[in-house]
Amino acid sequence: DAIAHFGQSRARGVAVTTKDVSRDELLRLHAGGIRGLRFFHLVNDFVITDAPDMAKRIAPFGWHLQVQDRGNWLPGAIPILEKLPVDVVIDHIGRTPPENGVNDRGFQELLRFMETGRCWVKISAPELASLDGPPRFADVGEKVRALVSVRPDRLVWAANWPHPSHTPGNKPEEADSLDALLDWVSDTAVRNAILANNPGALYGFDT
Repeated sequence: DAIAHFGQSRARGVAVTTKDVSRDELLRLHAGGIRGLRFFHLVNDFVITDAPDMAKRIAPFGWHLQVQDRGNWLPGAIPILEKLPVDVVIDHIGRTPPENGVNDRGFQELLRFMETGRCWVKISAPELASLDGPPRFADVGEKVRALVSVRPDRLVWAANWPHPSHTPGNKPEEADSLDALLDWVSDTAVRNAILANNPGALYGFDT
């Protein structure tokens, strides 16, 4: 168990559960350092309409709901997510279709959701929604700068290791993603927020 190995002063986790997870199991996970529930139909067969019930179950623990999907999913999901009694983390910068860039309707809805302060965005896996590609993913960088302009205190970065969407031998380098972030965000204080202060708050290291 990675959290037990590193200790809760240094590690936290996000759990993958089934829809019928018991309260006792949630209590056990919380005691073990879990602070969020991953919500993705390819992993645990959730659909977005399951979110209200799952959010009610994790709310007493102060967890967040980490959500991702593919395609033009945000316009239909955000009206549900913004009513939840927990904070929401949108994974992989929303994975909005790259063709329309920052003008994509879903991305504009994401910016609006972020303004509420109850939506966080995880800057990760830029290769999943980029036409420009590595090493700098310029089109994703434009989106990240737009997110920074709205709520820099609601952004976190992740390496997305071990890159489950990629086959062995074709996995991205984590360093490329981090280098891209440093290219997109030049302000040292904002970098520190994204890489340290914000995750500290989101995962409960500051409590």
